Amino acid sequence: ESKYYIKRPPEDLFIQYVENPGALLRIRGPRQFGKTSLLTRVISHAASQGYTIVAIDFQEFDEEVMSNLNNLLWEFCSYFAEELDLEDKLAERWERPRAKKQTCTAFIEKEILRTNDKPILLALDEADRLFRYKDVSTEFFLLLRSWHEKSKVPNKPEWEKFRLVLSYSTEAKLAIQDLNASPFNVGEEAKLFPFSEDQVEELVHRHGLSWNSENLKEIMHLLGGQPYLVRRSLYLLAKGEYSYRELLANASKHDGPFSDHLRHHLVNIKQYTEAIEAMKDIVEKGKCKDPLMATRLEATGLTKGSPPDVTTANELYATYFKGKL
Repeated sequence: ESKYYIKRPPEDLFIQYVENPGALLRIRGPRQFGKTSLLTRVISHAASQGYTIVAIDFQEFDEEVMSNLNNLLWEFCSYFAEELDLEDKLAERWERPRAKKQTCTAFIEKEILRTNDKPILLALDEADRLFRYKDVSTEFFLLLRSWHEKSKVPNKPEWEKFRLVLSYSTEAKLAIQDLNASPFNVGEEAKLFPFSEDQVEELVHRHGLSWNSENLKEIMHLLGGQPYLVRRSLYLLAKGEYSYRELLANASKHDGPFSDHLRHHLVNIKQYTEAIEAMKDIVEKGKCKDPLMATRLEATGLTKGSPPDVTTANELYATYFKGKL
């Protein structure tokens, strides 16, 4: 219900797709672009229609779970069991000598879909966390794709009640071995982009700030419409923690208004030698010769452009990363 939430057209139409039998919705965008907020709105709409909601955040799973398919499937089914008070049914099925993917499918179909009149919405947030475990993620997302396909089979009408929405930030094609065996090239996609100048201007008004056109252009140049950075800056200005000029002067400092956001990206980049070198070239030359690395950096929201002509997504990133790598 936040008055500071900015809709991206055609958001309302995208949310309504969840009402379609066997619906599969995908929300894609870099970190802190509003994926979870849109996911929450899909969930809210589904709840208003009386759907049963099973929401899973992959940030809650540790490595022991995500690196082992059977462990992941058990945790996954446990969410359904707890939501619907079916722990005993799950334990009974899990003990049977059967492949766990089949056990998981049978549990969802026979214990949940066949016994519920209303649709079931499975909402998966931060699904890209699983991408680093390639063998597990391939098998898991293949399973989700198979469930989606079941909704189209005439003798499986119960699967029409199964609805799926995923949010993720990494380009799926970089992590999934076979896109045709995954849920990432079917269904409806909402790709989240930076705010436009008009959207930023609307947010300025909602924060009760008075800006001229020059102020607006300066902020767009500095932040590039990055949703979190824009919202953070307006919040600090509205609270009076910074004046407009102080915000601009301190934006890229290690203890400035965006320090946590910037350090997060710096730490991530420094984990990979090839990412460091690519980001250096982008900052210093506006070039990136490695198409794969350019795509990965763009997926983080740090860069824009098509290889070899790649630049930082905004002036803040260009200033901050100079000398840091």
